Amino acid sequence: MALLTAIKSSYGGFKYQSDAMFYNSGFCLSSRSLLYFRVFASIFHWLILIIRILEDERLSAFCYLTNIVYLCCALYYTVAAHNTINQPDRLIPLYHKLIPSSQVFRMDKVCYEEKGSSVVQFSCVLQWLLHSLVLNLSILVSVMYFLLIYNPMTDVLGLTNISRHILNSVFILIEFTFNSIAVKFVHIIYGLVLSALYTVFTIVFYYIQSPPENYIYKIVNWDDPLKTGTLVGILMIFAIVLKALLVIASRLKFRFLIPPRDTSEQTFLV
Repeated sequence: MALLTAIKSSYGGFKYQSDAMFYNSGFCLSSRSLLYFRVFASIFHWLILIIRILEDERLSAFCYLTNIVYLCCALYYTVAAHNTINQPDRLIPLYHKLIPSSQVFRMDKVCYEEKGSSVVQFSCVLQWLLHSLVLNLSILVSVMYFLLIYNPMTDVLGLTNISRHILNSVFILIEFTFNSIAVKFVHIIYGLVLSALYTVFTIVFYYIQSPPENYIYKIVNWDDPLKTGTLVGILMIFAIVLKALLVIASRLKFRFLIPPRDTSEQTFLV
């Protein structure tokens, strides 16, 4: 109930103080550099996704969770690049936008404080939602693949495996390190909803397809519903724990890696 109340009272968990956190870096990195990275990441993910679609007979490619995550990644970097391009101060590092004052500036206050929120832009909310989904699901899918599916005795860790199951996590971790987007635990609900919908899809797929091709992944085979259901439950719990760790990492990033600065004669305009 507390989680649902928090979602309802804060625009679905996407209430923010300043849209600067969506297109500025907290590490004195110019938005130009962040923009270049996002454009490159967008192109990379769209290319990998197109290749997967061509290989897996078009729309059937989206039966695989990996491809769904890649679609979310491609959409995220595209929206993020769009938001960065369309901001009036997009080429100015956050720490360089100064006005006279005697306050102490803290990035964690700017990115986590909801007071003073006014207009909530759809493009920023969409970017935040996709960021939350991609950050959690990319790491989850990579871990799941190498722990449960990948067999080092028979599978080759070549360019294909690296590009499909490692680089997406590498990209989002780089993005997470250098962006200023707050990671909130309340957003876990959206990842769990998507995971639940995919689980329902695997069940429907199981019943409408003829054996032995009635499963997408061997580890998600509903011939043994107790075993598969337990695995899904464990993965859900892991997703929740992962989200909690990412929230802690985000808080620590803003609190220690981007420390507060005593701006006796100036503060930072966001």
